[in-house]
Parts: sequence; structure tokens; C-alpha cells
Amino acid sequence: MLTTERLILRKARKTDVTDLLTLVNSDYVQKYNVMLPYTRDILIEELDRFSITQGFCIVEKASRKAIGVIHIDPDRIRYGVNSALISYWLGEKYAGKGYMSEALHAALTHCFNFYQYDIITARVFAENEKSHKLIKKLGFKQEGYLKTAVKDFKGVIHDDVMYSLFKEDFENTL
Repeated sequence: MLTTERLILRKARKTDVTDLLTLVNSDYVQKYNVMLPYTRDILIEELDRFSITQGFCIVEKASRKAIGVIHIDPDRIRYGVNSALISYWLGEKYAGKGYMSEALHAALTHCFNFYQYDIITARVFAENEKSHKLIKKLGFKQEGYLKTAVKDFKGVIHDDVMYSLFKEDFENTL
């Protein structure tokens, strides 16, 4: 479990399903994530799987509500390198308040210090301006642009922008 000024980052629990179900199925979250809408049972299964990965449920301290998720998965772009892929989403009601920046900073610190990753990568749909701004603020640098990269479940095809953050660059921003 990690804590910040306003947030708790911890493993997801079954009790988070009620908070997360509405958020994850919203048009706001679905727009920039390739996830099928969840039923309650499928989300419970996903949270069970998620509880054994390196991801975090983002909980607002004041309300004790789950407000988003950070996934940390194997980096499938680099091979034989100590790197991970980070992805994230936050409910619309909580966007624009600095929560995700606060949560990601804590998660990145944990990834570099506890898991000893050398590189964290992120992929952002080209049209997702808020996410581009966010990860650049955290020190990520653009490494590539992949046209026609991801087809979402509504049939929309997105370009993907590839970012990386090297441990030594992150340490220099602290």
C-alpha cells in the first residue's frame, strides 16, 4: 500500500466493485482505453486477477472511494530489458484535480525503487491530450508514434504514441 497527501494506492478489493463499475463503464474512461464494458461478475474476476499483479486501485482518502486504477504490466515492446508498461484511468468526476499525477508519481517511485525497473513505458492514444500532458509532466519522453495501432471495441482505430521514462531521468525530477 502506498499513500500520498490525498490518496491511497492499494490492491483492489471486491468492495471496490461498486465504485469502479460505474467509472470503468463510463464513456469518459472507455474513450481512451481498450476495454469492453464490464459486468459486475467480470469486474470481480478482473479484480481477482489484478490483485496478484503489480497494479494499484486509487482510493480517495477523504471519501474512501475507489476512483481509478493504475496497471503495471510487462513491457512487450522491449525485450530482455528490465522494463514495465504503465497504464491508468480515473473517473471523470476526479479528473483535472491532480489526482492522477499524484498517484502516478507514487506508483513510479515504487516501480523504480521497489521493483527496480530501469525503464517504465506508457502508450497514449494520439488524441488523448490530457494524458500526453500528464506523462510529459512526470518526465516521460516520446520515443515513437505508431499509426493505426489499436482498434477499440467500438471499431475506432487509434494511433499510439510511445513514451518512456528512464530511472535516472525520474530520479533527477524528484
